[in-house]
Parts: sequence; structure tokens; C-alpha cells
Amino acid sequence: MPHATAFRSLVRAIADLYATEGRPGGDATACALRQAANDLPAPDLAALPPHLDQLKTALMLSPHPIATLITDALGVIVWQHAGLSDGRIRADVAVQMLTAEIIGPTGMIFNATLRAGLFLQARNVAYTTRSHAAEETYVPLTGTGRWSLNHSAAEPRDAGTIIFHPSMAPHATFTDADPLLAVWRWSGDIGWDSYAMTG
Repeated sequence: MPHATAFRSLVRAIADLYATEGRPGGDATACALRQAANDLPAPDLAALPPHLDQLKTALMLSPHPIATLITDALGVIVWQHAGLSDGRIRADVAVQMLTAEIIGPTGMIFNATLRAGLFLQARNVAYTTRSHAAEETYVPLTGTGRWSLNHSAAEPRDAGTIIFHPSMAPHATFTDADPLLAVWRWSGDIGWDSYAMTG
């Protein structure tokens, strides 16, 4: 499948995923992604991401059908270290995580009011407690992460589980022997000014 076709299919699949969330932010994200997919120009080829081995491992571990679409579109997805460039996430953690903002103010598809994309957390990483004004929903594509909300004990979540973090709610994510791959979205106040990593 050509990269452009695969990327368009990926955008539509993420839209379908958030359409099932049952929240206004999920509905808005689904609508924006569907509209973008209809008018999407062919994306440019992208550089291969750091942690390519762990990304491929996560894709192989994933039982979710979106993983196949990510694999097919890998050549055009733009990945970067999460929060490394401006120091909002500690460097020792940031270099172990990747994000691909599919849609958003700095995304592959521009949108001023929401953000959504892909997230990779390498194996054996504690992405400790953080909070931010945006409401956030993750959908893990692998069942290899442990998740904590409001300082609760971190618990594993199956692939496909909808994990919602209300605005300013403290939350954390941990990996053990295998990397974690997830889809994520932000809505509401999506600026980074309120982001704080406190763990």
C-alpha cells in the first residue's frame, strides 16, 4: 500500500477510534480527522525515527488493527522526542519517548484547537506524574504499559482500552520489559504552558 494511501487510512482509523469515546473532545477530534483525511495532500517522506527497533517491537506486539496501518505509513510519519526540545519533560525521560502529532498546531495536519497523534514509550521507563490543562485520552495499541490516575497504583491496561485524564488530573505511565505504543489526543486548553512533570 503506498505511503499516502496508508496514512489517509491511518487518519480515518484514528478518527473512528475517537468517535467511540463518547466525549465532546473525542467527537471533535474524530470530526477534524475525518475532514482532514478527505482533503489530505500526499505527505512527504519522513526520516526514520529514533528507537526504530522498539517501535517495530511495539508494532509486532500490538493486536490492534491500527498497528498495521502505522507500519504501512511509517515512511511518512514525523516522529520526535517528546518534550526534549524545550525541556518540559526531563531529558532522561524525554529521550526514551517519541510522539507523532498527526493533527494539531504543530502537527502533520494543522488544527489550532486540538492535538492527536501517536506515542511510543520505550521499555523500562517511568514517565512519572504529570498534569496539564488539556483533557487527554490515550488508547494503548499494546497491553504493555501500566497507568496511574490521581496517584492510584499503576495498573496494566489492555490494547484498545480508553484511558481518560481530566484537565489537571495527575497521571503517570510505566513500561517494563516491552515498549508501549498508543494513540493520544488533547482537547480544551491544548497549550503547553500548564504542563508540569512533578514525579
